[in-house]
Amino acid sequence: MLFNISEACSTAQVQQVQSLLRDYAMSGFVDLSSQNIDAEITGLPGDYTLPSGALFLATDIDGEPAGCVAIHQFGKPGDAEMKRLFVAPRYRGRGLGRALIERALARAEQMGFNRLVLDTMPEMTAAIAAYKGLGFQRIDPYWENVLPVIYFGKTLASDKSKNLIGSITPDTCESISQLSRMWGKLVADVGGTVADEVKLAIRWANSRFVFYNALVATDPVEEEEQLRRLFARSSEFMNNQEQSGCLWLFDDLVSPNIKGSLEDLARDAGLVSAFTCWGMAGDLIELDEPRHPKLRFERVASVQHLEDYARLNARAYGLSEEDAIAAFRGSRLWRQEVFAYVAYEGLDPVACAGACQVDGRLFLVLVATEAAHRRRGFGEAVTRKALTEASRATGIKRVCLQATADGKPVYEKIGLRVNSSLQLFMLSPS
Repeated sequence: MLFNISEACSTAQVQQVQSLLRDYAMSGFVDLSSQNIDAEITGLPGDYTLPSGALFLATDIDGEPAGCVAIHQFGKPGDAEMKRLFVAPRYRGRGLGRALIERALARAEQMGFNRLVLDTMPEMTAAIAAYKGLGFQRIDPYWENVLPVIYFGKTLASDKSKNLIGSITPDTCESISQLSRMWGKLVADVGGTVADEVKLAIRWANSRFVFYNALVATDPVEEEEQLRRLFARSSEFMNNQEQSGCLWLFDDLVSPNIKGSLEDLARDAGLVSAFTCWGMAGDLIELDEPRHPKLRFERVASVQHLEDYARLNARAYGLSEEDAIAAFRGSRLWRQEVFAYVAYEGLDPVACAGACQVDGRLFLVLVATEAAHRRRGFGEAVTRKALTEASRATGIKRVCLQATADGKPVYEKIGLRVNSSLQLFMLSPS
């Protein structure tokens, strides 16, 4: 049987992991109450997210949840712990457990950890055999578990000069994680592809609305050959799709030694840098009650609201209104999960902004202002409205986003600051 293993980025994927772990916790095989398992499941992904963790979901060919595993930074400096390895009973005996362990090992190495540790019950004979087969050895306890467990560890072939944690700032790590997870939500909402390859997150809806088709580079690139492979894989993927899209590459991921080769290597792969934007973040200290004398705000709840939001984005970025409306049509995410608002001057929609909860932060997504109404404070007003309502409902103060050159000054007025820059690469015109 074929399985797909990917990082759990979207709300639906996290919910599938929660379902698996609830089955595990209720199985009665191990009493995990001492580890506060219920709260951990409810709070997923929790610690299992960038910059120091990851959460993986395995699904079968029909998309049904089959297994999961997680890693997070824990214990001694340089150590990561593998947690919550579970394969649903009907999928056991097919090599899925070993595949999940291998994925956890690979991700821990990519993130620059020196060692991966775990604990397990002596009765878990199949899991123990898999651990030993993959090079894990018995080690001394690395924490005091009240359960009668045994401990294993494996030294990893990590290079600290190339790891995700050590070579770029935590703010850039946060921006990468937030972007890939927010776009995972957007793409999953329309039934697109949400998957993860080595160094590349695939968030591809195959939509005519180009922003819904994204490849996100996730790991540092230290050598020209690595950059060449990244561009080649991205070009290959995009050439095999019906609709165009972009590779999102954060500048901080590229070693200063090879930045001078960036344009040439992209060109060799048939790619061109089409757009530059900036990662921004900040904490909301106090937002004034959002208001503007010429505007009224309406939360997105109806088909008309969705169409207005889509049209504003299409016009702002020079895209087809019809294509944008098709991407938003029927969305559960935009009407139920995103705190999305349209600002109206009289009967005319003039600006829009949305804030979505992503891993304990608010991600500001697809903000737009009608060109004829810019520099009138409309974009700032509706952005403040979306953030204020989202923060009041969730209690979250941390905000992340990717900003255009036009939007950056607006967000700086709100108190957000640039932490990174990134380029969007598209296929070169033929």
